[in-house]
Amino acid sequence: MDEKIKQERELKKAEEELKSETPEEPNLVEKAAQLAERIEAANAKTEELMKKHEQLLSRAMISGKSVAIQSDVKKEETPAEYAKRVMNGKL
Repeated sequence: MDEKIKQERELKKAEEELKSETPEEPNLVEKAAQLAERIEAANAKTEELMKKHEQLLSRAMISGKSVAIQSDVKKEETPAEYAKRVMNGKL
């Protein structure tokens, strides 16, 4: 009998030590609440950035600057234009 009691006590002590060593993780509801808070904060930040972007675009439009990206389009030279350039010595 004494041995069973000792074993049970040792087992309980080992379980308590194991529980005290591993931190308890928040349950699923708490995790979901934390994730919802993070999502709400990210949405607020995104909304703020979108407002700033809209203000910058409106300022650019008011100032007369083009909002579109302009790229240099190279025109292909025709044989007649090439011949003129060669004849004028601009080659």
